[in-house]
Amino acid sequence: MKTVIENLHRLTYLNDGQKQSLEVKAQAHLRYSNISFTVMKVTDTELIIQTAQLKHLSENYADMEKLVKVTESVFSPMLYGRKLKVGAKPYVPAPADIVTFDWIKKEMAQQQLKAVELETALGIDKSTLSLLISGKRDMTRAMKSMFYYFFEYNKLVS
Repeated sequence: MKTVIENLHRLTYLNDGQKQSLEVKAQAHLRYSNISFTVMKVTDTELIIQTAQLKHLSENYADMEKLVKVTESVFSPMLYGRKLKVGAKPYVPAPADIVTFDWIKKEMAQQQLKAVELETALGIDKSTLSLLISGKRDMTRAMKSMFYYFFEYNKLVS
């Protein structure tokens, strides 16, 4: 049986109904915030859970403190005398995720670059660059990365 909580089978002290209750709570966090739980270790005195958040369309990201609280809300009713320890891994966006059409324009202005200089440096033809800068063409993740690292490198060498 596929479970939402990785290694849920390690919680041998819980019955199937209790495990199902945990699964329902975990499924909601996965669906609405892309937060997942992994049972790392279970002893008579402690329960160690790793909680991680990945990229989500809602962009509703939790910090470490919030991830710990979410984990406590899911697992605290099922501890039965065990101490809960949480390893929280918040979502860390890729640097290129900040790249937007406005960001490119701002960087061009700050670095005093013209479109023709970007064409030459990046090997992008004039019409494609114009469409990208104006927002008429969506950028792929690779394109965003290219722009991000170009502007970051340009800051270092100038």
